Amino acid sequence: MPHHEEIAGKRVVSCTEIGILGDCDFRAIGDSDDEVFMKLVNHLKEKHDTVIPPGSHLDSIIRRFIHVIGTV
Repeated sequence: MPHHEEIAGKRVVSCTEIGILGDCDFRAIGDSDDEVFMKLVNHLKEKHDTVIPPGSHLDSIIRRFIHVIGTV
């Protein structure tokens, strides 16, 4: 895991924050909401067999969970 200074100000969202049940501790981290969203979408498809259609209602809901590291 990167040092705190390396991730300060980065955007983040995790599987647990969007309601994925189980013990998945994946966190998508990036410089923009789009970067974080794409990392999460790829993870959801590969690891949870879940597809999030671009521009869908679920797409917009998930984007609301993306936040700056250190904030809720």
